[in-house]
Amino acid sequence: MKSKFAPAKNVEAFRTARRKRNAAAKRRAENRKISAERKAKPDIVAAFDGKANLQAASRTKHSAAERIETVMQSKADCRKELTRLYALVAKLTASVESETPRPHYVDEKALAAMWGVSVKFLRNLRSKGDGPMVTYFGRNVRYRLKDARAYAAENAFASRTARQHAIKV
Repeated sequence: MKSKFAPAKNVEAFRTARRKRNAAAKRRAENRKISAERKAKPDIVAAFDGKANLQAASRTKHSAAERIETVMQSKADCRKELTRLYALVAKLTASVESETPRPHYVDEKALAAMWGVSVKFLRNLRSKGDGPMVTYFGRNVRYRLKDARAYAAENAFASRTARQHAIKV
């Protein structure tokens, strides 16, 4: 089947021309990149990058020292501004975190992660009638944080022996 772009007899010539176009496009892209980098360099670096002659370097020596001093001053100003902005962000973040409402209910996975136990452990407690009070939202099981914390406080013992004495009494 013949292509409308390249006749069958000129396939090799078509491929060669395409390779040349691609190579030329790569060279143009590299040249654009190099010229953009040269434009982005500060004047100080451009004056001393090895391409400038000694006369140009000596002419810019005084202005280069002034520019370096200006840059160093602006660096110090930037550091002060960054420090101020970091403090402002920390202040705003803290105020946002304190204003966001905390959830009143958590699911089994969240409570298990908070307590460091498995979900199965919580389900076993619930089936025995033990554990924190549970609330059902449809088929979803939720624990009220207040109840979970109260249950954890009630069942906090210094040792296993202290727990056994508390159960006997």
